[in-house]
Amino acid sequence: MISINHLMKKLDNNVILDDITLNLDCGKYGLLGPNGAGKTTFMRCLLNIYKSPKGSILFGKESLKIGYLPQNFEAFSQMSVLDNMKYFCSVKGIKKRYWKDEINQSLKMVGMEENVSKLCRKLSGGMRRRVGIAQTLLGHPDIIILDEPTAGLDPEERNRFVSMIRSLPDEMVVLFSTHMIEDVELCCDKVIVMNNGRICYDGSCKKLIDEAQNCIEKEKYKGNYQRAVLADGYMCVMKGLVKNEA
Repeated sequence: MISINHLMKKLDNNVILDDITLNLDCGKYGLLGPNGAGKTTFMRCLLNIYKSPKGSILFGKESLKIGYLPQNFEAFSQMSVLDNMKYFCSVKGIKKRYWKDEINQSLKMVGMEENVSKLCRKLSGGMRRRVGIAQTLLGHPDIIILDEPTAGLDPEERNRFVSMIRSLPDEMVVLFSTHMIEDVELCCDKVIVMNNGRICYDGSCKKLIDEAQNCIEKEKYKGNYQRAVLADGYMCVMKGLVKNEA
């Protein structure tokens, strides 16, 4: 659905993205990497927030709908959940006759249908984040991009988010960045690891876990678990013990 070829981006004369080539087909992708790896810049290039990067980003069809949750999303605190959702329907160009169904469906998916009349300032941080996720679902997007959506959430809200991601249709592209590697293992079938503006690994979670297990068994890398998990695979990539499978 998305073909990225030799993508490069500089900010203030610093290379942030360095020759990224990647194909994103339908599926759920976890985007991992340390702070400063280029994850947010990469997502903003996909969204055309950052203009004129070198290289190309090609979409599989002319008209694609994209839902986006930025890292520091804030709902309008003095407005109700319903009024916030109506505002986002308007911004997305959804015809007014569809607003009710779109809003009800999106809020139901994130478990917020009973809070539709509440002012956003009276919601917990996790509930406000759910409003943010709900607005990304408006209009039945083909692509959903989520930047650190679980940051600061308590375990219950994180589990709710993971369950919601798992329930999304397989026919869309879901890309979310996170430092919670276990969340990626629970709800994604594919993982992308970035470091220093480059793609270090792009492949299936299962393949990366198997590669990590091989490293552990060969004593190239001492994991914290007898059986490898995705966090071990991530560390193997960062140590250069596992190369990109592409």
